[in-house]
Amino acid sequence: MKCSTGSLDSRVALLVNEAYRHAKPIAALPGARAVLTAAGADPQAPGIIIGTGADTDLVDGLVALLAAHRVWDRFPADTN
Repeated sequence: MKCSTGSLDSRVALLVNEAYRHAKPIAALPGARAVLTAAGADPQAPGIIIGTGADTDLVDGLVALLAAHRVWDRFPADTN
């Protein structure tokens, strides 16, 4: 996890990076934006929801994404 000194636990980085690369839905609180970036996950990518904290929109959005299992729009197929 990202702490005030700026270090990121390598296990957290690996977990977030693998979830991102495997096109899994990711929900995070605003403070985790730096963790996503440090782990190589684009916080603006499809299937990543950044909530405000106590809102149900974050949970509802994640549940909807989990129903599809993967977010294929994150990595569009190259048609060339």
